[in-house]
Amino acid sequence: MKTCPYVNGPHTPIDHGSVGCKADVVAESTAGAGVTVDGLKIKDGAIQASGVPSVSASAIPDGIIIKKLVAGDSAGAITVSGILVSDSLIGVIHHTAGALPADRLSETTITGDDEITTSTTDTTGDMLEVTWQIRA
Repeated sequence: MKTCPYVNGPHTPIDHGSVGCKADVVAESTAGAGVTVDGLKIKDGAIQASGVPSVSASAIPDGIIIKKLVAGDSAGAITVSGILVSDSLIGVIHHTAGALPADRLSETTITGDDEITTSTTDTTGDMLEVTWQIRA
């Protein structure tokens, strides 16, 4: 039975059957406490680290494609958490406010674990959409 335990007061669960609980907002009842959904704690706009299982890079299957949005920087090293030297870079799209996205793959390489390097373009204040494939 799916229930929303506090819909009609603190002790009156309501069975919503296969529809489940529907809401546009889930708010904490105690300021600063966050909310827990199916064992995952969300607090201050972030998922708490204790609620996320740790997964080592070796546990991710070979061939999986990852896409991540990261902050740009001056031409040179840019941190991309989770990327490894052994992975294959598939795409790097430079997003600048007020401009069309630009393809930066040809000027970008993986230069270390958690690091890519752009050779010519300063992306400070912009975002990079980095896509790579996990390689064993």
